[in-house]
Amino acid sequence: MSKLRSWDDLQAFLAVLEEGSLTGAARRLGVSHATVRARVEALEALRETARAMATASELFVRQAAAAPGKIAGVVRISVSEFMGIEVLPQMLAELRQSFPDLVIELTLSNDVADLVAQEVDIAVRTFPPSGDSLQGRKVGAIPLGMFAAPDYLSRRGTPLVLADIAAHD
Repeated sequence: MSKLRSWDDLQAFLAVLEEGSLTGAARRLGVSHATVRARVEALEALRETARAMATASELFVRQAAAAPGKIAGVVRISVSEFMGIEVLPQMLAELRQSFPDLVIELTLSNDVADLVAQEVDIAVRTFPPSGDSLQGRKVGAIPLGMFAAPDYLSRRGTPLVLADIAAHD
């Protein structure tokens, strides 16, 4: 791709952003709708490269924010909504007291964040990580309980072992 073509692609992209549509950009640039679409699509081929550049830039900014050897900067943590509300605050309070220059960015979501793609730095999960490039360790336990109304238990019986639950609603 020549430099002129690259600039044409960027102009088309900018025109789409400013005009709000391919048609508006085509009218502004004096070219066809298909030409604008092709120029924007040419830039879409650079999506992964641009994403990698953005990730590297974010990492650079985060690392540059802390003095060498100092535990400081931004740490992005993904955690389920329940754990982020009920479990993590107490754990983070102690961490923040020990390292006041840490900035914690929480993503409360029941969706699984992509650690490999560096969406977050740490993911708190209730299942072990998959893949060879991830490591995990147990940081806590959450006790669970089974509950039933007394009239239900009188009709269906009380399960005594885990296997008994399969016969219940």
